[in-house]
Amino acid sequence: MRIVTGKNVKGVIHYHESKISSGSAVCIEASGFLRDVALLTTEDKIKRLENRNLLNRRAKTNTMHISLNFDPSESFTDHQLVSISKEYMKGIGFEEQPYLLYKHIDAAHPHVHLVSTIIKADGTRIATHQLAKKISEPVRKDIERKFHLVAASHGKRQLKGILMPGYGASPTKHMIDETVGIIMNTYLYNSFNSFQILLKIYGVVAMPVHQNLGLLYSLCDSDGKPRGVPIKASALKCHATFKKIRQLCNRNISKQDVYKSNLINKIEAARLHFKQGWAKSLEDSKVLVVWHKSSEGQIYGVSFIDHEQRVVFKGSDLGKMYSASSLLNKVIKDDKETIQIDFVKPLKVIDLHQILGPLLRSEGGQYAGEDQLQYFRHRQKKKKKKS
Repeated sequence: MRIVTGKNVKGVIHYHESKISSGSAVCIEASGFLRDVALLTTEDKIKRLENRNLLNRRAKTNTMHISLNFDPSESFTDHQLVSISKEYMKGIGFEEQPYLLYKHIDAAHPHVHLVSTIIKADGTRIATHQLAKKISEPVRKDIERKFHLVAASHGKRQLKGILMPGYGASPTKHMIDETVGIIMNTYLYNSFNSFQILLKIYGVVAMPVHQNLGLLYSLCDSDGKPRGVPIKASALKCHATFKKIRQLCNRNISKQDVYKSNLINKIEAARLHFKQGWAKSLEDSKVLVVWHKSSEGQIYGVSFIDHEQRVVFKGSDLGKMYSASSLLNKVIKDDKETIQIDFVKPLKVIDLHQILGPLLRSEGGQYAGEDQLQYFRHRQKKKKKKS
């Protein structure tokens, strides 16, 4: 579940209507509109919500954009999605508000988008401060119980929705955007290198450019090499820029401490079970061991990814005895199986123009397909102006 407030209802609707044109979305409900959803044009939808917003010209922020995400194992009829969405809108106090319901069919998990206005019929504005935390979250849990949905506890449902992105199997940008967004907001990592490791596990590589001032994302093959057209971080809906990743790394440092002792206990328990292999024993505890190897073939580090706690630690962060050199001397020499684990190779900083040169438009140097990103780029420009 994600709630975003904005100022451009026209841009939001055009975004979803472009999805309909490409065959990756369907508008299945138009609540509070005078005509049936099948008879509404794009202009009808925009005009209805814009007219409501005009009742309060002082309110600059007037648009509500909500996404409801479900577990990949679940499937719904349009009628069920309409019923769930109606219950949700009623629960958060938007029952009387006109809204559009879009079903997207371009992801690995079922999800819908709700587009509405926060301006009421009398011209007053619905308060949205802490709507997600104090109102929406309890409503979500009630709906999960009422409709017998898979619970989205602590982000576990969303993580199930990550599939290993396959080049050509789905729209590249969408697969990258969804994977990066979930990893970025679900796991705790304290370095960009740890973030890169997580992404590579799920088939995406993050590549710094311009001396770490920019960031590109690309799908990768089984060897971890970039494949296909790279995407700029600023073009992604999750806006996973290098600056934002650094901020999250700094914020995560203090949050990680509570998970450290539990991970150490798992590692120590695994060291007592060499019969099935040290790494294999850790995998049973949902911990992945990742060795870092230089281009010369020398092991220089190790990381532990605890999928159960959604946290990543470098071995040295856990203590000197869990560094790569210490583990190689005390553990690996007695456990030949572990050394066969695939290594995650660090990517070198690359030149932006070297990769993107052939992909730029001659008219204005913009990415192909950028016209579909106008809504998100508009929001980003507004944010930059405010800052």
